[in-house]
Amino acid sequence: MSLAVFNSAVFQGTASRAELGLAGSIWSQEIAALPAKRASAPALPGFVLVGVASLQGQQLVFSSMHALGLCPPAENSRSAEDIYVQCPLRITRYGPDSKAVTRQLTEFCFLYSDDQNNPAQLNHTEYAFDEQTGTAYFRVIQHGLRVPACDRSVTIKP
Repeated sequence: MSLAVFNSAVFQGTASRAELGLAGSIWSQEIAALPAKRASAPALPGFVLVGVASLQGQQLVFSSMHALGLCPPAENSRSAEDIYVQCPLRITRYGPDSKAVTRQLTEFCFLYSDDQNNPAQLNHTEYAFDEQTGTAYFRVIQHGLRVPACDRSVTIKP
């Protein structure tokens, strides 16, 4: 999944301009509500994993947002193994009239890390969409290994 980054000049996203626009639209209220560290500081960053697919001529957008207060924090200690967090997943369908219908699922594993100690190729969320069955498959790769507890599939009815 691509990463869309909001309110940050430090973190770099991988989302295309179109994916960034979709993520910004789907999560607009949460992005607007991101708190600041202090009164004179800008809002804290927000991160959205986004993937786009199509089903019978309709655009589907799978997106999950990680931001302060939206997801429980990941473990944070020397002995912590799991670096993913559980966040909501939104599935947005754009019909022929471009009207968006969104459904939200809970406890979706969110992982995207790209730093010296945790490079993206070893720590990310993947998805695949089977247009024949209308099923989206999600998995997390953490430290280069699949996390079975994060495997998830969602079938979209046409």
